[in-house]
Amino acid sequence: MKALSTAHLSIGYGEKIIASEVSLALQPGQLICLLGQNGVGKSTLLRTLSGTQTPLSGEVMIGEEKLSNMDRKDLAKQIGIITTDKIGMSNMSVRELVALGRFPYTNWIGKESTEDKRKIQESIDLCKINYIEHAKLGTLSDGQFQKAMVARALAQDTDFILMDEPTAHLDIVNRIDMFGLFAAIKSKTQKAILVSTHELDLSLQFADQLWLMDFNSAIVSGDPASLIQSGAITKIFHHEEYEIDLSNAKSMIRRKK
Repeated sequence: MKALSTAHLSIGYGEKIIASEVSLALQPGQLICLLGQNGVGKSTLLRTLSGTQTPLSGEVMIGEEKLSNMDRKDLAKQIGIITTDKIGMSNMSVRELVALGRFPYTNWIGKESTEDKRKIQESIDLCKINYIEHAKLGTLSDGQFQKAMVARALAQDTDFILMDEPTAHLDIVNRIDMFGLFAAIKSKTQKAILVSTHELDLSLQFADQLWLMDFNSAIVSGDPASLIQSGAITKIFHHEEYEIDLSNAKSMIRRKK
């Protein structure tokens, strides 16, 4: 498996540059959390890294191959993305949703091969949603729906999975459950996972690396402990009246003995 990396990358819209000279790499078997305040450009970065938005300059690459040189079908076999866009097909079943992840591989009528069926079932099993496999999307809780979306991305069988705020509408128990699922996927499949999130406590607990975005500043990357010690995390979440105490952040949530 190769890395998803950037070279002299600038992102933004039109003439508005959100970040420039971005130098980042997402390696196989990594869980990376992308953190920053609202409006800083996290979604823009994810879309650019996935190839769904064109860079202002520079390149995104998989290994030595530029995303700009890849056709949409080949790119869909490399990168899966979960966005905040709503799916309006409430009468679709969970299994049908997961099966949509096989679109880069099925023929034009969407006929499932034996391999397609195996990948779909493996994804459902790994996300532990067998008990709602035949339930309609309109009947699911937010947590169940997000797990189904992760299963769809898994069924796509890409080396890289990018997620935009997948826990935004979940309670604390489901948020922990989701991050535990991300860690399990990373461990069992060696896929590279990038999660844009506001879950600072869970990111510190589960992520191998953090990418920190701040307004008018270079993106900072590193392991959680180093970024706590350097003060980089506190810097991007500054407030005039309050401060974030990270002295025991990694012990806030821990596995039961």
